[in-house]
Amino acid sequence: MANRDIEFVRPLWSISWQKARNFMVKYRDPRTGLRCELRFVGRRWGVHSVHRRHRYGGLKAARKLCHLLGDQERAEIYNTAAEEIKAGAAKYLFSHKLNRFVRRLVPGSAHAADGWRV
Repeated sequence: MANRDIEFVRPLWSISWQKARNFMVKYRDPRTGLRCELRFVGRRWGVHSVHRRHRYGGLKAARKLCHLLGDQERAEIYNTAAEEIKAGAAKYLFSHKLNRFVRRLVPGSAHAADGWRV
């Protein structure tokens, strides 16, 4: 990639990277834009802040690569998903009480607003 040969990347993009990005776009909660998952370190179920940052950054990078490859439609899909993740994180993962983002949310709590608890 030092010589910026974009044709070198094209087959790799279509084979593997695209599948991973499409998975990140598709499997999210339609209400929050976020995805619950089991974090393998500590085996904790919920929405984890660290994963939101990774997904947002990955989708923004995929958007840029789509622009370079001339796929404007897919670039817009990835950008929209990234912005939905960002908005969901701001709404559900930021605690005004703590004045910071929380590490994790657990779904299904009847006692918390919107069914989530910190």
